[in-house]
Amino acid sequence: MASMLEQLDLRPGQRVLEVGAGTGYNAALLARLVGARGGVVSVELDPATARRARRALVRAGSRATVVRGDGREGWPRGAPYDRIIVTASTTTVARAWHEQLVDGGLVELPLRLPRAGESQVIVTLRKQGDALRSRALLEGGFMPLRDAPGAPVPPPAPTLSATEFIHGRPRSLAHLTGAALRGLSTEQRRQLLSMSLAKP
Repeated sequence: MASMLEQLDLRPGQRVLEVGAGTGYNAALLARLVGARGGVVSVELDPATARRARRALVRAGSRATVVRGDGREGWPRGAPYDRIIVTASTTTVARAWHEQLVDGGLVELPLRLPRAGESQVIVTLRKQGDALRSRALLEGGFMPLRDAPGAPVPPPAPTLSATEFIHGRPRSLAHLTGAALRGLSTEQRRQLLSMSLAKP
């Protein structure tokens, strides 16, 4: 999240829409970065999550606002926004996010890539007229946007990985993910992992 906030290039006085309130912590950070002249609206689909985040922000003395709604529709009442940050993964950029963003504004979201085994990349896009232009990429992953309050979160794609621990520090040696792993036997998965660790 810290890397995402850096890529957003936030400035005092900006208006920010956050899709997915979570605990409210990220909204509080956003509000701190845009200052008293700025504004932060966090839209949350799940009523219970929205209530908890709202209470946490009030206790923290934050000026961020939590509203209940489907984040795919943004929050038109607070538009236009200088920045939009989405904290749940999606396969598309919602039209509302483009429409509610000022020209030159940034939208940042975890984009799921179904053809790449549901892997994700966090993209930051700048609005230029009718288009969105790529500005930055980060590695990371988030749970998917949900379609209804309380809807189950889809299970993550199967993953194979190899990690070494040297002096108590982990280092990833190989990481493979994708639905195709479900169709492999245990022996085939071991062989695939072994091949990924071998010299090319």
